[in-house]
Amino acid sequence: MSGPIGSAYPGNLVTSVFASFFLILSAKSALSAYKLRHGSRGPQSWEANVGFSVFAFLASMFAFYAVWVHR
Repeated sequence: MSGPIGSAYPGNLVTSVFASFFLILSAKSALSAYKLRHGSRGPQSWEANVGFSVFAFLASMFAFYAVWVHR
């Protein structure tokens, strides 16, 4: 069985899309945390944004690793 980009693992394309999505979420969350930390935009917690940014980055790295292993 061959995947959409020639790999035996059929989920490479889907996994790459999700990894890119998590990478974008990580960048947006980090930017939001930076804006909250250096501005006064209300009672929101910038620590939560940093935590989510780290989680999203790790999720994207795990997904890219899964693609790399199954190529």
